Amino acid sequence: MGDEREPQPPSVASRSYGRVAPLVGVAALAIVAVSGVAALRWLAAAIALCTLPGALARALARIAPRLRAPPWLWPAVVVVLLGVTLLRALFLGHPPASRDHGIHYLQTHILIHDALAHGSFSGAGARLGNGFPFGDSYPLLGYLLTGGANLLSAGLVPLRTSYAWGLLFVWALAALGVWALARIVADDEQDPKNRSFWAASIAAGLWLLDAGVSREGGWHYLMFHGVWPQLLSTALWTLAIAATWRAFTRPSPRRIALAALLHAGAALAHPFGLLTCAASAGLWPVALFVTGARSRLPAGALRVLTIVGVLAGLLITGWFTAFLGNAAELGRNPVMWAPWDALAVDLITGELFGGQRSWVGPLALIGGVAALRRASAPGVLVCALVLSLLLLGSDAAVTALRLDLLLPAFKNLQFIRYSIAIKPLWYALAGVGAVTLVRGLSGLATPSPPALPVRLFCCALLGPLLVGVVDGLPRITARPVGAVDCLEGTHHERDERALAEAIAAEASALGRPPTVAFLRHGMSGATYPLFTLSDAGARVILDGHIPSINSVYRVHHRKPELLAGLGVTHALYDRSLAGTDRRLADALVEVGRFGDYRLARFTPPAGPVTPGVIAEVSGCPPDQLRVTDASLLTGGDRISVDIDPSCQDPVTVDFVAAPLRKLVARHRPPGADEASPLEIAARPMLLSGITGSRVITPGGGRLDLVYETPERERLAGRASLIALALTLPMLALGQRLPLRRRAWHPGGSRRATITWSIAVGLLATAIVSVALVRQGRVLARTWERDDSPRLVRDLVIDGAYEARREPADYCDALLGKDSRIGCSEATQRDRVATLYRSPYLYRCVMITAPAGGVAEVRFDALPEGQLIRGIVARDPGVAGPGSRLRFGLSTRAGDVAVGTRKHWFEARPRGDALTVTVTNQSGDDQPVCVAAAALAE
Repeated sequence: MGDEREPQPPSVASRSYGRVAPLVGVAALAIVAVSGVAALRWLAAAIALCTLPGALARALARIAPRLRAPPWLWPAVVVVLLGVTLLRALFLGHPPASRDHGIHYLQTHILIHDALAHGSFSGAGARLGNGFPFGDSYPLLGYLLTGGANLLSAGLVPLRTSYAWGLLFVWALAALGVWALARIVADDEQDPKNRSFWAASIAAGLWLLDAGVSREGGWHYLMFHGVWPQLLSTALWTLAIAATWRAFTRPSPRRIALAALLHAGAALAHPFGLLTCAASAGLWPVALFVTGARSRLPAGALRVLTIVGVLAGLLITGWFTAFLGNAAELGRNPVMWAPWDALAVDLITGELFGGQRSWVGPLALIGGVAALRRASAPGVLVCALVLSLLLLGSDAAVTALRLDLLLPAFKNLQFIRYSIAIKPLWYALAGVGAVTLVRGLSGLATPSPPALPVRLFCCALLGPLLVGVVDGLPRITARPVGAVDCLEGTHHERDERALAEAIAAEASALGRPPTVAFLRHGMSGATYPLFTLSDAGARVILDGHIPSINSVYRVHHRKPELLAGLGVTHALYDRSLAGTDRRLADALVEVGRFGDYRLARFTPPAGPVTPGVIAEVSGCPPDQLRVTDASLLTGGDRISVDIDPSCQDPVTVDFVAAPLRKLVARHRPPGADEASPLEIAARPMLLSGITGSRVITPGGGRLDLVYETPERERLAGRASLIALALTLPMLALGQRLPLRRRAWHPGGSRRATITWSIAVGLLATAIVSVALVRQGRVLARTWERDDSPRLVRDLVIDGAYEARREPADYCDALLGKDSRIGCSEATQRDRVATLYRSPYLYRCVMITAPAGGVAEVRFDALPEGQLIRGIVARDPGVAGPGSRLRFGLSTRAGDVAVGTRKHWFEARPRGDALTVTVTNQSGDDQPVCVAAAALAE
């Protein structure tokens, strides 16, 4: 007791130093920033490092006791300031105009000014291409958000500003979703300092700073490429996970309704939301049981989950019914992510994503371990979701689980884009890992500060580092982080305004909005003129792939007859037309040049081409047809044609409109009161450029092609509206639901467990049996043709093959100047992969033919003379001349150049085996896929 001393007040010198040190540090930091003398900058950096940290710590120590703020305030302030800094262009109402944003803005314009004006959320999409199912394929929730400010203000807020604010709201939701997810994972009742808020802040901040790469989210993909509808879906899904957990902890109508609305919103924002919501719904019961959370939570957690699922399912019924009906009209090719072993290795090494900071991966791993160690239900759920979504995103979903054979539409997914849904989970774990790491290190901290000589030496040592960081500060948030590519403030703004004035003048002379063929150079990302065309109310004809639409019915060519049939009045193009059809160049009269773009009037060629209809008449001249209504291509719902009554022979009419599922053809003979339905057939490559609709009438009369919604979809839409009417009032009811646990009599718990186990086992057996039967039927359909023998077995799925390559040592570096850094035999070993040949997806043996070497795939145990059908294809993503890659069969002399095509082959083995030999005469290693099946006649 005698050793205890009273704390001494600070000396005069100490107080003086405390006042002067901050000023000295700030002055030294200013010298580092502005001085050009290297020695002076390094000395000033050392002084700043010696003075500023201590001064800042003392200032915080004085201020903190005076600030009585809730524990979430300062973490939230950090995230808000970071978000405002990065997204300031959106705050100012400047929309990004890069890549897909032009298409999204056009669809927002169509929804706000066309569809809703007619009292509908869907239609034939008359303002884009030759018609597409607007609102029936991809949902429109995102466009309601981006057009919401314009709609609610009755047009006072310009649509472009509304689009920018809508995107700002989407990014805010996404950051909030990461925050909420990290918060429930890190929440610890034993933590009096509420560090979970800092975990949430770090997670949201790291997510906002994610640069990302193609198809992996981040600024590069979500902002620059404009793939924000999937970001919206993911944001609502992560918020739904947190809201569901809150509903478990305190069940109430408000919390249940909010969780259901968020789940439904995730699906209504992007179709991928269907799978992510299904994954979390399926894993929630597992997480509750294995962690024992079900016994600690209030009664009725599973009942709450069931109610949330039922409400969400009813809310999306209207759109989901239409989406399933239009699945065949989506023109998306599958894009695999990586083999499961590669994704698993990337996961444990922290290298799962490209474009993220190198320390994010290790932090996420630490957070995952911490979440599993605590065994909380949200933490276990997040870790399970990461693994399950990785499994769905890997090629194992097709090669092992063969989910595409269970649900054929599954093959249209771009599996790598699951990373957009995984990233919020990943960054939430990273935030938890950061706090866990800091808490662990704080226990190892030195109890006393280092001696003065040590501090001076450290400051001198770190001085040059501070100088380098100050000079390279812009590199920390280098492009694309923080970059919102807008028209405002660039030279493109002047060109765009001039283009808008020219289009307005042309529309005035024409008396109506023009129909503009937007002829981009290949897949050019310069799409900002779509903002101009949208605001002008123009109908747009885009050739090739249309991002965010993905309709299988595309405009493929630019022939004058095709543009005339589509009713084109003007063309807007960004390259010389010298390499195209010369007649197209002759049909254009240039109006002006606006930056890289040229606007020209289009003069239709002479001939019997009627906009919207091209007729082939048997027994009657073409002038016997008269188009009385072509509103389907200009905003209405039909095309009507009067055929002269003198035409007695069958009349074939080809419509430019795509043969959409909802199109109905009716024919009314002369003098008849009722019309009879006719079949609509696809007319491939109509006018050598599009797929049209062909209708054959029995003779003259009235022919109508009408876009109608089936009765089943109307009923499903009403069911969703009724569910919405029931859910919204629940948001006003915050009282706790009086749910009770079921009472079990003594000994009943064990019997109930046995009963449930048997029931679940029988149900699983039935589901697997049905799935195997369906998979067998779909697999047979992929190999069998109309007149072909039936499928016996898929040789790759059955594993009836042996692969060999020569030389076998793929990583041999004795013949080159490169040590083949990172080469792995595991990466290049033969494996089961996928091969897409529209419209089917095949399992194949992926084997690498070494440079100057040979690869063989031998299919064994084949009955002699059995028909073997197969495909050989080169991996299109690998560089090198495919013409020097050749394959041959053991039953046939000679070889065939692989090139860039997929080659079918048929053979009848003379023995019990068939060998496919691939010879690589190039200097590059070439991966090749070989698929084969045995058929019986």
